[in-house]
Amino acid sequence: MLIKHFRSNKFKLYFVPESANLNRAILFIKGADNSVFQNKIRMAVEYILAEYRVKLPISSVVLYSPRVSSERRIVYLTQFMSWWDMLSKRIGELDPDMQNNQRTTFSQLMLFDMRVREIVDMFNLLLDAALQRVDVEDFRALSYWWRIPGELRELKNPNEVLSRIGLHLAVVSTSELAFVHDLIRQGRLGEQ
Repeated sequence: MLIKHFRSNKFKLYFVPESANLNRAILFIKGADNSVFQNKIRMAVEYILAEYRVKLPISSVVLYSPRVSSERRIVYLTQFMSWWDMLSKRIGELDPDMQNNQRTTFSQLMLFDMRVREIVDMFNLLLDAALQRVDVEDFRALSYWWRIPGELRELKNPNEVLSRIGLHLAVVSTSELAFVHDLIRQGRLGEQ
């Protein structure tokens, strides 16, 4: 089911919409008796989530490509973290008052499928740029216009880099998210 969405061995994230089979399986195992069949489905779903789920602060299911081994995944995340470190040092710091305002907004925020898709697409563009070793100078418009909390410049754990950036992206306004997405797309396509 999952592998068909990853036709290449490219390191990529995949958003599982609520209507997808995996989400239906999750709902199925939460709701009824513990039959042998349900236990097998539960074990399979738990394995998929444990092995491939991206730890993002959003309610939806986002998975790593199942075609990339966990060992290779950590190599890619480390490479992304190093690339992000170079890029983030060029991006201005978010005003602390704005950051506090965003934190209170997050508790009230409900992420819809389109917003999650946009965040996943942004990550895929950034991951691809990092793995292709695109010069961070190509993202100069992003560096000029976007602001991030200072702690996003100090990420040291490759397993946390996506969740920490994802938390910030989850709390920005819809218009800011669309603007930043466009700046990332322009940088990835070399249109700046």
